[in-house]
Amino acid sequence: MLKKHNKLIMVLVLVTFMFSIVGSASAATFSDVAGNDAEASAVYKLNSLGIIDGYPDGTFGPEKTITRAEFAKIAAYTAGLEAVATGMTGVPSTFSDVATDNWANGWINVASTQGYVKGYPDGTFGPEAQISQAEVITVLLRILGYNDNLAGNWPAGYIAKAANLGVLDDITFLANKAATRGEVAVLGGATLDENTVEYLASDNVFQANTITLLSDNFDKANTVKEVLVKETKLKNNEYAMTVYDFDAEDAADKEYPVTFSKDVVVSGAPSIFAMDGKMIDYVINDDAEAVFVKVRTDAAADVFGKVENYNETARTVEIDDTDYDLADTFFLYDFNDQVGLKVNCDDQTILTTTGDANAWTTILKDKKVTLSFNEDAEVIYIEKLSPNATYVVNTVKDDYIKTKTGTRITGLDKDDVFVTRNGAVVSASDLQEGDLVYWVKDAKRGFDTYLMALSNTVAGEVTKIKGESIYIDGTKYTKAGDTSKQGLYMEDEDEDEVTNVDDFIGEQITAYLDGNNEVAYITGSTGEDQSDIVAVILNSGVDTTKGSKTHWAKLFTENGTEVTYDIDSDYYDDNDTAVDAYLATAKEGTLISVKLNADGEIKDIDLVDSNSVAPIGQTPAKIGSVYSIDNAEKDWDRLDADGYKYVKDDTVIFDMGYTYKLDASDNVTDVVKDDDAKLATWADIEDLGSIFADVYATDDQIDYIVVKNSGGVVSTDINGIFDVAYKTGDDMVDVYVDGELKSYEYDYTDGEDLLQGGIYTVDVDSSNEVTSIAFATETAIGTVREDGIMDGSKSFEIGATTKTTFKTSADTVFVKVNDDELEVSEYDAIDEGDILLVLEGTDADAGTSEIVIILDSESTDYAKIKTAVGVAGTDLD
Repeated sequence: MLKKHNKLIMVLVLVTFMFSIVGSASAATFSDVAGNDAEASAVYKLNSLGIIDGYPDGTFGPEKTITRAEFAKIAAYTAGLEAVATGMTGVPSTFSDVATDNWANGWINVASTQGYVKGYPDGTFGPEAQISQAEVITVLLRILGYNDNLAGNWPAGYIAKAANLGVLDDITFLANKAATRGEVAVLGGATLDENTVEYLASDNVFQANTITLLSDNFDKANTVKEVLVKETKLKNNEYAMTVYDFDAEDAADKEYPVTFSKDVVVSGAPSIFAMDGKMIDYVINDDAEAVFVKVRTDAAADVFGKVENYNETARTVEIDDTDYDLADTFFLYDFNDQVGLKVNCDDQTILTTTGDANAWTTILKDKKVTLSFNEDAEVIYIEKLSPNATYVVNTVKDDYIKTKTGTRITGLDKDDVFVTRNGAVVSASDLQEGDLVYWVKDAKRGFDTYLMALSNTVAGEVTKIKGESIYIDGTKYTKAGDTSKQGLYMEDEDEDEVTNVDDFIGEQITAYLDGNNEVAYITGSTGEDQSDIVAVILNSGVDTTKGSKTHWAKLFTENGTEVTYDIDSDYYDDNDTAVDAYLATAKEGTLISVKLNADGEIKDIDLVDSNSVAPIGQTPAKIGSVYSIDNAEKDWDRLDADGYKYVKDDTVIFDMGYTYKLDASDNVTDVVKDDDAKLATWADIEDLGSIFADVYATDDQIDYIVVKNSGGVVSTDINGIFDVAYKTGDDMVDVYVDGELKSYEYDYTDGEDLLQGGIYTVDVDSSNEVTSIAFATETAIGTVREDGIMDGSKSFEIGATTKTTFKTSADTVFVKVNDDELEVSEYDAIDEGDILLVLEGTDADAGTSEIVIILDSESTDYAKIKTAVGVAGTDLD
């Protein structure tokens, strides 16, 4: 039987205001009311009882305000005076602005005569005026039995009492703010759940009654609070739940079934079948059916994990090194095996059981479970989802589902098939490729075939694989167990099955999590050959500071990254050569491909296969000529390396930057190592007559070039405009490069003559330090001639005696020196008579200005710049 509560559901008629007073008894879903907050719960609870309704378009309008006339109707109906109000319709009102034919005439008459609502001093009521939150609270508390004898002036006394009762807990209360329909639902639901009071004038006190407002109007409606949902299922062709009331004094009242109404509204869960283990409140209708269920939000969030230990004496269960307290009574439920146990912590006995009657500690040992809690953070429900793994949906047909492993989930054409997806009830046709499905047979939950589908994905880069763990963007997940045709299934972007999870290391994937929150399906790029790290060896050695010998290798990768890896202590190369022996022969500059283990250590090293072109070996040799580009017809982009080999768009070129001492026969006699390797481009080497290099090609297509020229081939010269030198703890210089002011470290000496506005060639190393700086050659200085600006071709002419024309391009940088300040400028800023400092492009760009500086002849460094140009460039004046 149902437990009797002394607080019955309080009925506040939140009508459709300008529409009907009471809607039908069926529940509605409003498109503008969602979630599990106080407002949504209040609206749906009252709507499920048929006492509020929405608009014909399916909305409720929670943000819409209401009028005083509309709320007078609420007040009268709430007080149980709807019949009286009907009788008073057409009776002349005491308010001058309420006509007898006003739709609210009867409601205002009865509410005013009862003292629930009052008018204004001028004799008006203001029926169309918005009602404030303070006025709503006043009317509701007057219906409860409070009056103006409350301490304090109006509305302070009413507001203080409402706050004391807890009526204001779930809204932001602003006394003069116009009340909205949603706020009225919250305030009304809270107020009408309070006991009525009686004013004792002799003692000037309000004495509480034992009955709640309007309980006689809905004497069978009952709000049951804080019960645990043990199980939901189809029973006798009706959907029902079994609940447990921890607070019931009578043992017979603690556990009982509750049938759901056809139009039940669930707040806080996608369906009734997603409430197992949750604490809920629910409301029943006159037929004792649950019409509204709200999952409570005052309990701690569920915890999932593997039971590592349990302490019967301390009454705790341990997951992920954390102990969780068990409630005095808790439940253990195994979904698939239908084991339902109620355990008494006092004597560790199983009080009731269906199915396996083993001790609860035996059932939990090493199992993956979900813990649910009460409001005191005690475990009240332990669910062991299933001993079986999931299937991965591939395609859905009318009568079966084909999985990724070829298994067919059949029986979908039967009447007793039930399907949920992420807790919501769906049809089988709603399932999608990649969904993980538990296939439960044998009349579980009242159905012959029950499919529970999940679509819970995590996307990111696989950063590490270690044992049964997979790290996605650094977060650890556990791989699902792999059983026959079930469990972990993996495929690449082409939907080809992947059998080695290591293939995903460093790649972007989407992982699907099963009910145990484990990765049961992976799809994404494997990278294939790209998953290996291709790099040149910079250095290697042994570290003894970690308590044992740890071999390491310092690499420069094809992505331009310098990184040091430890080498797995169990490492053996493909020829069973131990790591000591391998490193003894590994030379700097060797191109290798490495694989890492789950700990980020090198587990495999292979020489990169050059296919048709063998690597030159451990010492550089002169291997041919680089053919320069003369014109499009001769642009072969190739090396003469044991036959022509052609550079591709993705050819990787390493510049090792070593210094070699050679004999007359080009044999190396000594090597000066330089760890500062760089990536080069074809442009860095295409104009060289010859290079020292190892060339790695597939047929006649070059994959890698390891350039070992003495001193390197990568140019780090930057043409920029010097601005200022200064100190910030380090010596610094600011240089305009490509129109941006950039700062570099530079160990300049006092008195060093760097000229503001001068164009310099700056050599910058990989540490952003300037190694050399010199006034640029190929500069010219001169005055813009009369009629020397040619806007059509974006060109200009300078020179007093010798006229020289310079073109500009979209890449030309313009800077103006103004009052010893540099500012980025543009072509249109050039005027006749301006003094220009110009850096001309080279080769194909000859005649086109790379940098143009509009000089100020009054600036501090002008005379020095003019002198410098005379030395390094051309003075056209």
